Amino acid sequence: MVVSIGWNPYYKNMKKSIETHIMRTFKEDFYGEILNVAIADYLRTEKNFDSLESLISAIQGDIEEAKK
Repeated sequence: MVVSIGWNPYYKNMKKSIETHIMRTFKEDFYGEILNVAIADYLRTEKNFDSLESLISAIQGDIEEAKK
């Protein structure tokens, strides 16, 4: 998984949020459940993206960096 911790532009940066993105497929849907998350490493600072494509590209780079 990857976790984003920071200010949320959707809420006009008035709310800080934690978003957990699970990169594994599970048979069951656990949307809305409580997750225990252990943060083991740090990849980069928070930043805004101009487009969905640049966000996707950054996430793909993060995944590659995490594999090292």
